[in-house]
Amino acid sequence: MGIVKEVNVQENYSKEANKTGLKVNIDIHELPKDTYYLQGVYSNGKVQSTRVVIQ
Repeated sequence: MGIVKEVNVQENYSKEANKTGLKVNIDIHELPKDTYYLQGVYSNGKVQSTRVVIQ
């Protein structure tokens, strides 16, 4: 298991948007059907994971 897609949000959005919360769209249409884990790593060290199933 490894990283199949990585998006650096901090570089693509303003610091203010990063602080106040934002919605990020990630294009996954090219990924095969499977179970993936989306992981958010925040500048304060917090890590949040969400399971995504593509059917």
